[in-house]
Amino acid sequence: GLAAPKAPLALAAAALARDELLWALRHAPDRGAAALPPKYRLKHYAAENFAAADQLAPLAGAFAQLAAQLRRERKVVADYHVRYLATADAEACGAAGAKARSAAPEALASTLEGLKQRLAALKDASDDATAASRRAERDGRCVSGDLAAAGVASSRLATLRMDWRRAHAALAIDGKGKALEDGGVGEVCRFMNKALDHTALADGSLLLQHADAGALWPFRHLLLQNLDHAVQKGAVAEAPAQLVHALLETARYARRSLGHPACEHDAIELETDARSLAEATATKLASAVQGCLRAITGSLEQLAAQIAPVEAAYRLERREAAIKEAAKKGLEKPREQPPAGYESMPRNERAIAPLIRAETRLASLLELARWDFSDGPRRPGTDAVLVVGDAKLRPLEYARAAVTTFLDREIPSAFFVDDPPRLQRPTSAERTYGSLMGAAARAAGYFDVDYTGHVLSLLGGPPGWRDHKGDEPLPGFSSLSERCAAAYVATVRSLPPHVVYAPQHKCWRAAGAPGPTKKGEKLEAGPTRAEKLLSAPELDALFRVLGADGARCLDAHLCRAAVDEMARCKKILGSKTARPLFDQVRKGQLSGAWVPPAQELKQAGVLDELLHACLRLGNLLALKNLAREAHARASRDAAPHLMDSAILCLDAVGAGAACELAPPWLLPPPKKPHDPTYHPPVDDDAADGPLFKAIMAPTPFGPDPYERDGNLFREAAAVVEDGDAFRPLPWALAAAFFADGWKAARWLPDLAALAPGYHVVAHALRALAHVSSGPLDDPKSPARAQQTVADFVAAGAAIVTHMRINEREALFVDLPLRAQCAFLELAAVDANLPRSYLEAHLPYPVIHSALMDIAMGHQTATDDIKHPFTPAVFD
Repeated sequence: GLAAPKAPLALAAAALARDELLWALRHAPDRGAAALPPKYRLKHYAAENFAAADQLAPLAGAFAQLAAQLRRERKVVADYHVRYLATADAEACGAAGAKARSAAPEALASTLEGLKQRLAALKDASDDATAASRRAERDGRCVSGDLAAAGVASSRLATLRMDWRRAHAALAIDGKGKALEDGGVGEVCRFMNKALDHTALADGSLLLQHADAGALWPFRHLLLQNLDHAVQKGAVAEAPAQLVHALLETARYARRSLGHPACEHDAIELETDARSLAEATATKLASAVQGCLRAITGSLEQLAAQIAPVEAAYRLERREAAIKEAAKKGLEKPREQPPAGYESMPRNERAIAPLIRAETRLASLLELARWDFSDGPRRPGTDAVLVVGDAKLRPLEYARAAVTTFLDREIPSAFFVDDPPRLQRPTSAERTYGSLMGAAARAAGYFDVDYTGHVLSLLGGPPGWRDHKGDEPLPGFSSLSERCAAAYVATVRSLPPHVVYAPQHKCWRAAGAPGPTKKGEKLEAGPTRAEKLLSAPELDALFRVLGADGARCLDAHLCRAAVDEMARCKKILGSKTARPLFDQVRKGQLSGAWVPPAQELKQAGVLDELLHACLRLGNLLALKNLAREAHARASRDAAPHLMDSAILCLDAVGAGAACELAPPWLLPPPKKPHDPTYHPPVDDDAADGPLFKAIMAPTPFGPDPYERDGNLFREAAAVVEDGDAFRPLPWALAAAFFADGWKAARWLPDLAALAPGYHVVAHALRALAHVSSGPLDDPKSPARAQQTVADFVAAGAAIVTHMRINEREALFVDLPLRAQCAFLELAAVDANLPRSYLEAHLPYPVIHSALMDIAMGHQTATDDIKHPFTPAVFD
């Protein structure tokens, strides 16, 4: 090819680039050149040339690549120039020697004839030339290279150069150089000097002299500073890769900086420094790769946020708020902002310029990581090795570690922000996670890195959890899943009083004004953080990222938290002082004799404590229910055949039986033709799937999955040793209608809920009845659990009816008795009690009249006293 004939040109370009780079490094401002007076500076020196490291990077990159290309083609170059010496140069030498023989001395004539013969005998010297080149590169010029006696004696090309220099010196000395005045002898000398350059190209000595990377060794610290500047503030995308390449070549050939053979004693220290430089440069390469991945992630996340519909809604909200603020302060109306997604349109290239620049830089860095530093034919399937002394470095391994370390650090940071760490919205975390995976996929396009398997292990759990078999409990979850689950449990346990669970909407909503705030505390504008985190879209996004491991972990944390609240309820119900009073409430629920024991319980704080424990338990169970449904939706969209969804959603008698039931339940529904008369629309078939039917199938306890939850039953087994401890539960919760905590409760017709959320006490009641009614495989346990709820409805109806009759008394005047009637109906309906049973204890006209009073703003007797009904109300 053209590699051998163009070798002199490539060598000249590499030498020129190196010399310019050395001049720039010697005159760098850091070395004091800028402090010299102007008259002592070179005319073409300008300090602004060194203001940016991008000026040096192209020179460094061109020098390193040209020198590496010459070394890689050394065999071709050596063969070409050896053949050229043995043929063309030998013939030209004979012809020129014949012309100059008459004017040359007799001894020189025989020397010229001998040179011709020696040139012609170089046909098989290419291997010697290649070996000499490699030895000189390895050991330097003075130790055993082209200036060492052993190196010269072992190379025919080196001895040929030495002999001609002796002959040339003899011509210059003999007769005071009169022989050189002859035209033929001068022509021979010029030709032989050119032939010596061919020999130097053949054995690499010319490359060693003029394209030696070891010459940059004294300036390695300046190159490192330029690399840091190029990574942080450089405008040229390829600059970091070019400087890294030059630094690695400098460390690789640092041994050539030995000035004379005596420096062999310093070789050990030099190799240690070179190894340290190579490792530091490889570390900076990994840091630059991580910086590119971070920039790509930020650009992709920004574009995703611009395109996302939620970003358009946020922009509209922010604009409306800005217009209101400007009108309030009398300022000019803010300018109209572009719609979401405008920045990602092709006509606005500035929006994607950072992404293009980061991808270009990443491509150049990873191409360098794949660079073949062996200067020989690369074996497929192996990583390039950089040999520095006795050490072997693999830049590609640094790049792989950079990608995995970046994911290890950034994926948890996508979920937790601020200091102290606070859980981010999962939808935002999912967008960041998708951007992170997109950045990692771009890196994986250049080299083999199993980033998906690494992320799956990061999110999935500890090592070996995938190979777990048998009925033993699964090993611990991943730290990220644990942190997210703990944050969700803490959020639902610390809900503000005005944020209540809305059963019809299956979410938490703010009802009324928030309570008093602490000094310096700012209220959130719009939905509260708890409302955002506990919504169904956020849970769906959480499980789309964390997968089955995240769902199991959250389910386990909610189970443990629910069991803690059950233990508190058990402690209250089993108290030696409170238990006889609960029994008196049971006996006097119909006669009104329940009031004295209820007053004692109220004064002791037992009723409020039980009510708050059941409130927390109900919120935990409601979130547990929503989390299971969200996991079912995410599993159905991702892989309908997953067993984990069956274990979570069909866990009635244990994991083994659930796995046996899983395959038929989780088959996707068949596609049906669109027929608006007989079939729902095809796009709205989510609720028609068998998995959702399995979740919402009616049971003796009600439609909620936690009532047939084997996980919760097993967790509560240690707390519920026998059902006798929870026997007073129906009458204790009925007496809790008399607690002071109910005074602030109000029924919200639009949400079919109570503020502050006491309607979830029905969830707690059914769950406690479920776990205390006996084993799951006991056929009589459903009837016992339903009887517990029925006892509560009967006792609660009797107590509320008594208080409603005497609602003008001081004990009952501030209690929301009408809301309690609506709550009793909700508890009976959710527990699948027959309507006839509710009618026998709380007739429907009573419930209807209570709802009518609530619609007119009368929830307590105090409201009736302040605003009595008049005929004008109905006008």
